[in-house]
Amino acid sequence: MAIPSAEVLKYFEEFRADSGYWAGIMTVLSRAFGTEQVFVDNDIHSAQAGEGFVAIYSPEEAQTRRIRELLRPFEPKAMHWYQTGGVECLI
Repeated sequence: MAIPSAEVLKYFEEFRADSGYWAGIMTVLSRAFGTEQVFVDNDIHSAQAGEGFVAIYSPEEAQTRRIRELLRPFEPKAMHWYQTGGVECLI
């Protein structure tokens, strides 16, 4: 799915509006440890710069690795695999 920057910003605004106190604490901790929130901050910055996004559903590791190799020639700025236990940077 191709997602324009305005939709990404709208998503993050709505997500923050629906987040509670605990989510705020987790955000601060995640930034401090350099984990998932850093990816979110970078995505927001990219969206504010007008960059678009591509989202691909890929639940299995072998499929994810194949998708990474297919997209590599396009030189994406970032590529992340969002999993239940965290986010893995693919490039």
